[in-house]
Amino acid sequence: MRRRIYDKIAPMVLSFLTFSLAFYQLLKIYHMESLFSQNLVIIALFCLVAGLLSKWFIKLPLYFFT
Repeated sequence: MRRRIYDKIAPMVLSFLTFSLAFYQLLKIYHMESLFSQNLVIIALFCLVAGLLSKWFIKLPLYFFT
């Protein structure tokens, strides 16, 4: 279990950085940069759910709640 988490840390961090950069650009286009800090938490939750859970039928409801 611990080895599986260590193998997925790098993709999770890279996906978090990619999504946060893209989302910041989107917010900047629409002049809503002040909302970026609040949305970092949501982006981090998406990356954790995508990285740690392997079953799609568990991921899908969690995506709808976040």
